[in-house]
Amino acid sequence: TMVAASATVVGAGPTGAFAALLLAKRGYSVDVFERRHRIRDMHKTENMARAESFASMEKKDVSSATASLARVADASKRSINLALSHRGLRALACAGLSERAIEMAVPMRGRMIHDKKGNMALQPYGTKEEEVLYSISRTAINAWLLDELEKCDKARVHYGYSCTRVWSDGTAEFTRQDDGGFLKPDKIKTESTKLLGCDGAFSAVRAQLARISRLSINFEYIEHGYKELSMPPAADGGYAMPPEALHIWPGSQAREEAAAACEGGVRGRRSRAARAAAAMAAAASVACAAV
Repeated sequence: TMVAASATVVGAGPTGAFAALLLAKRGYSVDVFERRHRIRDMHKTENMARAESFASMEKKDVSSATASLARVADASKRSINLALSHRGLRALACAGLSERAIEMAVPMRGRMIHDKKGNMALQPYGTKEEEVLYSISRTAINAWLLDELEKCDKARVHYGYSCTRVWSDGTAEFTRQDDGGFLKPDKIKTESTKLLGCDGAFSAVRAQLARISRLSINFEYIEHGYKELSMPPAADGGYAMPPEALHIWPGSQAREEAAAACEGGVRGRRSRAARAAAAMAAAASVACAAV
């Protein structure tokens, strides 16, 4: 199948979806190709699994809670909330979306530092009331941007297609893959003057460019990983800690961070090296479950 397009975007994550949306609003005919099949379903699965895990915690059913939280991790792909800054909101404003983003987010006015005794101290990000960051779910903003993109007549999103070939003139070939990740004979070849690779750290577009040009690629991995924590809402459905801050439990070898989620819970992460520093979690006086 031949698709004539003014621009081709590879990857429908937040960056790819937003780039395609801006191009479409500027009059480009845009084709977006995404390897995954159901990005928007990830947000629904994440919220449902988190609710199930909180219910299991209340019943002290550890095995069910762990299984539900594993689904949360799979849905969100180990990504904690994003922090939208003024720079991000200005970009969203170019597409007329900044006000809606603020409605979906929780403002963070500074860093809330927790000490070993359980005391909290706020370190403001700025000196003015409007100098804040906004905590927002990555999967939520991704699903929302895709909804906005699919409202555009000039944009088409192709799910379940992997980029398998790129040519120097911007032409690209995409191969259909099934739910198990196996390639199928269905292929689409685009003819475009603009090709944007927005397909993440292990970009197929970048790998293809390395094949046709003198491009060197180097990956350097950091020593530490992280684990996601889910802190359920308080008994009254509100936040268990002050929501308008990025909570930090500092440590010499590890630290914990937590940002408020719109549904009343708190999402955070803990370095793998923090297994020996689990006491920091207790300082928050909040029920936590590690994914």
